[in-house]
Amino acid sequence: MRVFEVLLVTANNTSELESIKTLFREYQMFLDSVGCDICFQDFEKELATLPGKFAAEMGGVLLLLRETTQNVQNNSTTPNQAVKIGSIEREGTTTTEGDVGCIALRDLGDGVGEIKRLFVRKEWQGLALGLELSRVLISLARGLPYHTLRLDTLERLQSACQLYPKLGFVRTEPYCFNPFEDAVFMELKLQ
Repeated sequence: MRVFEVLLVTANNTSELESIKTLFREYQMFLDSVGCDICFQDFEKELATLPGKFAAEMGGVLLLLRETTQNVQNNSTTPNQAVKIGSIEREGTTTTEGDVGCIALRDLGDGVGEIKRLFVRKEWQGLALGLELSRVLISLARGLPYHTLRLDTLERLQSACQLYPKLGFVRTEPYCFNPFEDAVFMELKLQ
């Protein structure tokens, strides 16, 4: 059985924040490869200030998905470790451990949260891990003062455009600046 832990990352989790930075950078490189430069989002500042706008005290959430060779049942044992908030199991065996993916949530104000940076490394794609990681984030968001979640993506990112409707997201009017002609805006009502 392959076990993937879902970790809630905070400002104290130095090691996991570095993992998130690495995954965010890989996400940026992936977007660059499909002709999408996200510098308009002040991405370098976002990396330099993590958790920044995704910090818990700002209404945000950072989740790290990590494959492990053992299913640890307890939560964090020290203040500097991220808290395990769930796990995802898939058929098959694994002989390695590693960071698999991430997702983030930030507060837009007025009870609206924005999902950002959903990314699963290529070698782990096809296992519906992005879907499950999104479900965990949505579940957490329901416990925060949000009534709506929003996101933006691009038509050229077909897997993203297929994933979000499975979670109940519907297309909506633009709510933020996105310079790409194929930008797609979606939202999910939580209440």
